[in-house]
Amino acid sequence: MAPKKKLVRSLFPAATGMVAVGLWACGPDAGGSRSTDVSPVNSSQAVSTTSTLGARYHVTSAATSVNQITPLISIVNGGTAAVDLSTVKVRYWYTEDGTQAQSYWCDYWGLRPDGQNNCSNVVATFVKMATPTTTADTYLELSFRTGVGSLAAGQSSNDIQSRFAKSDWSNFNQSNDYSFDATKTTAADWDHVTLYLSGTLVWGTEPGGAVPPPDTQAPTAPTNLTASNVTSNSATLSWTASTDNIGVAAYDVYGSSSTAIGSVTAPTTRYDVSGLSPSASYSFTVRARDAAGNVSAPSNAASVSTQGGSGGSGSYAMNPPDPCYNQFWVAGCETGTCGGRCQVANACSPPEDPQKASLPMTFACPRFMLFSDEMNQAAKDDWGDPSPFAYGVVGHDADTSGLDVGSSSCCQCYQLIFEKPEPGSPQPPDLPIPKPMIVQSFNTAAGGGKNFDIYMGAGGFGAFNTCVAGTYSGTATTTFGHFMYSAFPSDFPTNGGIKAINIPECKVNGTVTLASMQSTACQSRITQLCNNTAASSSTVATETENSCIQSNAVAGFYHQNWQIRAKRVECPLAITRVTGCRLAPQGLPAANPNAKTAATADSSFRTGYTTTTMQDCCKPSCAWQNQVGGAGLTVVDKWTSFYSCDQNGVPITAP
Repeated sequence: MAPKKKLVRSLFPAATGMVAVGLWACGPDAGGSRSTDVSPVNSSQAVSTTSTLGARYHVTSAATSVNQITPLISIVNGGTAAVDLSTVKVRYWYTEDGTQAQSYWCDYWGLRPDGQNNCSNVVATFVKMATPTTTADTYLELSFRTGVGSLAAGQSSNDIQSRFAKSDWSNFNQSNDYSFDATKTTAADWDHVTLYLSGTLVWGTEPGGAVPPPDTQAPTAPTNLTASNVTSNSATLSWTASTDNIGVAAYDVYGSSSTAIGSVTAPTTRYDVSGLSPSASYSFTVRARDAAGNVSAPSNAASVSTQGGSGGSGSYAMNPPDPCYNQFWVAGCETGTCGGRCQVANACSPPEDPQKASLPMTFACPRFMLFSDEMNQAAKDDWGDPSPFAYGVVGHDADTSGLDVGSSSCCQCYQLIFEKPEPGSPQPPDLPIPKPMIVQSFNTAAGGGKNFDIYMGAGGFGAFNTCVAGTYSGTATTTFGHFMYSAFPSDFPTNGGIKAINIPECKVNGTVTLASMQSTACQSRITQLCNNTAASSSTVATETENSCIQSNAVAGFYHQNWQIRAKRVECPLAITRVTGCRLAPQGLPAANPNAKTAATADSSFRTGYTTTTMQDCCKPSCAWQNQVGGAGLTVVDKWTSFYSCDQNGVPITAP
């Protein structure tokens, strides 16, 4: 059992719909987002023969007369599919021994060495039984908030360290309490604690004798299976969810054979098929599966005819991000997961964190840059050649007052329409309006919810720099000694980097005009500065140079600050293949290629937003899956975060 944490408590009576909870929080590495904490199940643990879920229980004290009841209860998933914890309820049965109001406290739930506590996701309710027994007249029901996450197959939730007491702190007599067992001083299966999945009893025996019936009912068949985002070697399948008497656990995708080609955990209703052949025809179906292993009838068939090969489609696609490199702390690492390594470091972690110096260093990936080969090809694959959009990633804080929902913007996509550049720049109509962008949020702490900080070659440093060694006013260089480049265009490091309005050769009387920007002196100086780039990987150096130069071109002058209009949209498939982070469909509109300027954008685009520019090479906050699924966002399969890259700019992928 992990030690209890020092708490700051808020006490109030818990009744139906109310709970008194003790909260404890910490701020791990790149932020304090919560995640579901799980640990491996001991192979000797057993679960109910009628359910894949089970409850384990032990006591902190064997005393029968106590002024607070302190059960330690964990949930075990012995099945083959993950279970959404928000569909699970736990009941502890006891005699109230009085009529006083009662209060509940969750002291700690998590038990990972990084100290994250999930107590804020626990909801407690006291319920009087309609038909009391000699050993129970009341039960404490624990449920879990939406967004707490799923309990993976073969995993345990670990102990929920609970306490409850009467308002006058008078004693309970536990000797006749149904769920109390003084002999269980270490965690053991206990059928007098009951579990419910979507309202159905699935573990244990209630005091009145009710036991979980065997689940023999299969889910309904998925419906409305369709294919979209079809390229020469891939397609996206989506369907309408199935229903089940207890709950759907997963969906299995089938091609022409009787063996599933892949699966996704419910409630995800999307699957990306890859590895297809150009100019070929395929047919797919989907079946739903519940936690007891009952399988539905097949969905309708979806036919796919892939495009002809173009030589570039999907060339950037690779395996999902490596889960050993994208978590604040890896569950099960102490017993061998990830080779026993529990953490990695952001190469830009504050210099005051010397204990991280020996950990693997991770960086932002150069393939994320505006005008990288990967982003250019992804835009063509999604929209055709030429693409109506430029693709990129941005730092963006959630604008919960308008554009965004939830506390995390990670992995969300936006269509940006450019309106007016910053003062000191040539102005439209002389300066062409750049083509609209589709961007995906990869970082936070980026100027607030009204700003989009575009990641591009030599775009300027943030609070910390791990691109290149050196001392730069206004930014802190990491002391870890790991850098992506051996030479870098670090001029104007905190003023947007290499851009025409920073460069004397591009100005006339202190102002950049269209003519001065197009001059040989200006363009030569930009090229000279951008080409001051060297890295162990020639590809990284070349892509950085190209991004720096192209973002300063007159026809697409993204390398300055703009006033823009913005709209949250569903992410096109190819951009998520470049980045590694893919959210389940949210019912958002697709990007509109006809909305190119303020005059052609409808009222669904919000005004009052701006862009800035950056490239500091630090691993972005959205490369930690704790900031994605751990922040309540639903991902597709294993696409749980942005890729992390090694020092040579190579994405770190799952085996």
